[in-house]
Amino acid sequence: SHCLFSLAVRTKERTADGMIMERCGKLHMCDLAGSESAKSAGMTNEGASRERERKNINRSLLSLSRVITAIQNGDSRVPYRDSKLTRLLQESLGGRCKTCIIATVSPSVLCVEETLSTLSYAQRAHGIQNKPIQSALMVTSAQHDGNGPSIDAQSWQELEMKLLYMTSEMQEAQAALAKKHSQVQIIEDRATAAEARAITNLEELEAARSGLARAERVQSEQRAALHLQQRQLAEHAALLGAREATEAALYREGTALLGTVDAAVRDRGRFRAELDAQLAAERGRRGAAVAFHDKQQAALASLKAGLAAFREESGVRQRGLKSSAEATAADGTKAVQELQKRLKALAGALADGVRELGDGVTERVEAAAAEGAATAEEQQALAEAALG
Repeated sequence: SHCLFSLAVRTKERTADGMIMERCGKLHMCDLAGSESAKSAGMTNEGASRERERKNINRSLLSLSRVITAIQNGDSRVPYRDSKLTRLLQESLGGRCKTCIIATVSPSVLCVEETLSTLSYAQRAHGIQNKPIQSALMVTSAQHDGNGPSIDAQSWQELEMKLLYMTSEMQEAQAALAKKHSQVQIIEDRATAAEARAITNLEELEAARSGLARAERVQSEQRAALHLQQRQLAEHAALLGAREATEAALYREGTALLGTVDAAVRDRGRFRAELDAQLAAERGRRGAAVAFHDKQQAALASLKAGLAAFREESGVRQRGLKSSAEATAADGTKAVQELQKRLKALAGALADGVRELGDGVTERVEAAAAEGAATAEEQQALAEAALG
């Protein structure tokens, strides 16, 4: 544990005017238990006393560390009363005494943690600034002779302790007053900031209200635009419905037209077969017409040849009759004339028959050709309609 040795020294000295000067001082020698002592206290198995000693060591070291930290940070309240050690060393830690610190360290690697902890304490305590003040008591000769009121050293020490207590209380009160003043200042600053924030909030509220009014106007405009868009959408929906109905009707008509086209495509083969049969029949009719025309030409040629032979025979007969008529001119004049009339009539009849036969054959051939051409054009138009 910690070890503290206090030595009180008092001296008396007579001054030139007969006064007696008494001086008193104290010397505190403190051996702080390090972390190695706490470890050794914790590792033994001697019961609750060692455990309690270890806790006390750790608590006192922690209190000393808090005091050193508070003094370095300049806090208004230093926790001297948290432990007996810091209470006894109050004047040595930032008080009126001179303080000397001796740090005992080890160069061993096994004690590196304890060495670092000790050096850290020494470095932190080195930053503390003490204010040493000499403590002396002037005693008059009358007091010393016993004729006046005498104050012994114990009473003086009590008065001094009271003075120190009152001084510490005054310092604490001043610190509390300063703390209260700082708190009041903070509250005033907060109130000023709150007023500024309130003004800012009012300005923001006015801006928000104006923005809300603008937003309401924009919202009303948007509502009007929305109603317009809804009407446009309704009209568009109606147009879409009409368009869908038209598309459905067109689809049905297209389906019917496709069925018609499919039927036309199916009937195309039959039309083509019928067209081929009609074309073959037309070719047969044309061939028959040509053959008939050839036969008619051959019959006309044979008729012309027979007519020529008949003419030659008639000429021979006429010459014979002429010669016989000349012989029998008187008797046969009438007969000859009659015969000539009959021959002329026969020749006219033959010529008319030949002419009528030729005209009939030509008309029949032209009619057959015109009928064939009309039939071909009609079949071609049907074929094109079917293919289109």
